Amino acid sequence: MPEVKMSQYNKTIRMLFGVIAFLLLFSINTMLNDNLQYTRLSTICFLIGCYLFLYFFVFSLIDASINKRASFHQKYNQENIKNSFLKKIIEGENLVSKGYKLAFNLGFLVVMYFMLKNEM
Repeated sequence: MPEVKMSQYNKTIRMLFGVIAFLLLFSINTMLNDNLQYTRLSTICFLIGCYLFLYFFVFSLIDASINKRASFHQKYNQENIKNSFLKKIIEGENLVSKGYKLAFNLGFLVVMYFMLKNEM
């Protein structure tokens, strides 16, 4: 059996937690949405669930994919690793990951703004 790093289990558990948190808050959203008195609260529950999914599932997926891309090029693409584009991606793994996460966060903030504006 191949040895698997503990961080992979950590990412898997984080992703699973993101899915479970979204499903839990989405079910609360649907229960609250039946009563017109709680429509804002149901929207807030939905948005919190979406952000937890984004934070735990999507961000873990981003980290894993960028790490795999860099390790692939370090292992199988040694001759082209001196290419400036690949070199910058491999050296700045953390920065690339933060850039993707920032784009997702900004997109979520825009969606959240328009959803809450629609509720008011």
